[in-house]
Amino acid sequence: MTRHGLSVRHKITESQKNADRLIDKLISYILQVRRQRVKFSYGSSDMIVMDEIAVWKDMLSSTTVDKVGEKSIRLKTTGNGKSKV
Repeated sequence: MTRHGLSVRHKITESQKNADRLIDKLISYILQVRRQRVKFSYGSSDMIVMDEIAVWKDMLSSTTVDKVGEKSIRLKTTGNGKSKV
């Protein structure tokens, strides 16, 4: 790859999330859960945690190969990057 001027590049999002905004969203979520618990009289024993594994319709790799020194790289997708089953 060095001989041909190529390097492994990591995919990043188009815009990075503001940490302050994420904290506000987290606090808002916690307050919403507390309001729902009071409204419906849910106790801690009434709540459970469930995990699920998402299968994305457009499973893109997090890395790609491109020329050394390129500022941005365009990746073609199917447009279903956020769709999951």
